[in-house]
Amino acid sequence: MEKFDETLSTIQGKQNSVEHMASDPPERPTRATARSLTFWQQRLYEGGLILSLLLFYLIGNQQTGLGLFPAAPPLLAFLFLAIFTLLSWFRLSVAITLFPITFPFYLPYYQKVIEIGHSKLSFSLAEITLGILFGIAIIQVLLYKENRNLATLRLLWERIKPFLLPTLLFLFAACMSLTTALQKHYATVDLRKEVLFPLLYAILALLFLRTRQDLKRLLLALSGIGLCIAVMGIIQFTFFKETMVREAEGFRIHTVYGNANSIGLLLDYTLPLLLAWLFSKKNTWLARLSLLVCCVLMLIALYLTQSLGAWLAIGVALLFCGACALPNRKALLICAIAFGAALALLLLIYHQALLSYVFERHNSHIGVGTAEKRIYLWQTAWNMIRDHFWFGVGLDNWLCHYSRNSICELPTYHYWILRDPLTGKLTGLSDEPTLSHPHNVFLHVWVSMGIFGLLAFLGLLVQFFRTFIRGLLAVHKTRDIELRWQLVGVAGAMLAAMTQGLIDSAFLEQDLSYCFWTLIVAMGILFVFARGRLIQPATA
Repeated sequence: MEKFDETLSTIQGKQNSVEHMASDPPERPTRATARSLTFWQQRLYEGGLILSLLLFYLIGNQQTGLGLFPAAPPLLAFLFLAIFTLLSWFRLSVAITLFPITFPFYLPYYQKVIEIGHSKLSFSLAEITLGILFGIAIIQVLLYKENRNLATLRLLWERIKPFLLPTLLFLFAACMSLTTALQKHYATVDLRKEVLFPLLYAILALLFLRTRQDLKRLLLALSGIGLCIAVMGIIQFTFFKETMVREAEGFRIHTVYGNANSIGLLLDYTLPLLLAWLFSKKNTWLARLSLLVCCVLMLIALYLTQSLGAWLAIGVALLFCGACALPNRKALLICAIAFGAALALLLLIYHQALLSYVFERHNSHIGVGTAEKRIYLWQTAWNMIRDHFWFGVGLDNWLCHYSRNSICELPTYHYWILRDPLTGKLTGLSDEPTLSHPHNVFLHVWVSMGIFGLLAFLGLLVQFFRTFIRGLLAVHKTRDIELRWQLVGVAGAMLAAMTQGLIDSAFLEQDLSYCFWTLIVAMGILFVFARGRLIQPATA
């Protein structure tokens, strides 16, 4: 401990005289160290990366209906992709931290179509960007053996050690689930998009993110894409209501997604990051005001989703951040008792109204709400699990076993429960034969990947929150306020996602898988920083 204190004092004494060294690009041994960028030069570099990628995506893209210059030659779009590649070459760590801005644009009607001869290939923005970043990383590692951007093996081990075994087990379970899949093609595509590619991104982030500035930029990019989707939702509700589907409770925004619940799940992974920063006492009044405006916009979009699960999840995250803001355990205990008493009183007085609200939301024409349907869905999933206990039915093969549908037409036994086995009344599941998951993240993982996948997933979550507690204890000794609230924000985001995951799918979707592994990586890096490793200036 004394040695650590001496090292910390030495580093802090030098920070005033040492410029913040940019972490990219890897340099040839014969070249001098690159000059550091000023604050605004760094912002321009980040803006150039985002703008070039955005223009590549929009120019000539007729999939979205928002494409710029739909008749433009493909080379014009690829010119901006080349600019993005060049900028990424010189600042690879910056490009890796900005990668979360690509997460939501993966559905077929938002993919980028690339014409090669007479063939048309569709790729999500994340796939294209990840391919470029991975290619650059491989080339740089091969060209420059003394790559100063790579984390040292010791620090890399410290980052990945808590999560290594459950991650390897998760990968094993995902691969083994291919053996039981009826539709091998669906399972293989899902393995690539929802398991391998997110893990590949996690590896890149663990290898190339070295400084606290890198980590801060990563978390800002993740929360920034949530804010972007929230603003798009508000614009859709205000100016483009004709594009929305009217339901019993009113209009629900969906933006680039197929339904409003997906927006709620994305906000689960992103909004708590901003909420934690808002609680931080280190913010200036201007920063606090900016954060407050962003949080309000995201809360408005959250309300417009009409997703009860997302409301509850963000409520849990808000309580979590509030509890972490309390000065001591005594205050926490008093507030917990007061909140528990108030909640018990509320349930005692309004329990009937609350039950009616929960179970009668989004009622179908036969009077069955989504809450009641979920109970039958979970029973369906459990019946499926009992017959496919070890390796599941395979990734993205739920529909092959769930119902008769046009997506997976196979002559097999279907598990969906059309009538209640006790009362004989209709369950309402026949109205939605193409439900693609059992609306519970743990059942979803189990039914898709078997018991080994579930154990690996639970192991990741246990290690995540265990690492959070250890990091929080370490930060308490150093009194690093910014690091403390980054830890709280990342943990709050995971807590919110898993809370909604109890009644929805919060993991095995392309964007949500990237979000999940991004939080895992962030927690691993934060833990290393909390222990005093790789201490770097925290400038933006």
